[in-house]
Amino acid sequence: MKNIEKAVKFLQNTYNSSDYFKQNPNAKEYRYQHTLRVSKIAMDLSEKEDLDKDIAVIGALLHDISYTIEFENKEDWENHGRNSAKMIQPFLMQLDLTKKQRVEILLGVANHVDGNSNFEGDLTSNSLTIIDSDNLDRFDTFRTFESLSYDRFYDLVCQIKLDGFQSDTCS
Repeated sequence: MKNIEKAVKFLQNTYNSSDYFKQNPNAKEYRYQHTLRVSKIAMDLSEKEDLDKDIAVIGALLHDISYTIEFENKEDWENHGRNSAKMIQPFLMQLDLTKKQRVEILLGVANHVDGNSNFEGDLTSNSLTIIDSDNLDRFDTFRTFESLSYDRFYDLVCQIKLDGFQSDTCS
């Protein structure tokens, strides 16, 4: 559990020192809440499937850490998993983890956006749990509500909402 506690501290310190999050506190809160939900899902899955809890939870806690830097374009967003993995690599060296555990975390984090990474190795059940936990949160009812609220969907006029669904009618 010490590794997980250290990862939580690292996450909080990184978020709190982010200039982007200082200027965008709502984005910080949104990302932090998402990260906590993904971590809870990873904890539950790792316990139920008898997987390495440290790998799943640490990866889930740190999978989106590159959001602390403002994305300037779509490519930045597409690379945020790989960038997060690069950002956490030095931190992982400070934890009581084997090389195999570190690689599994890095692969899960780097692959979680588009299935591509810059790290050698094969995805394992442990690293896939990081990816799956993020995906499960993405389709959760709370996340859907939170996303719609964050985008102020309810404040939009009907036609704009329908245009977002590529519909031609508004009643």
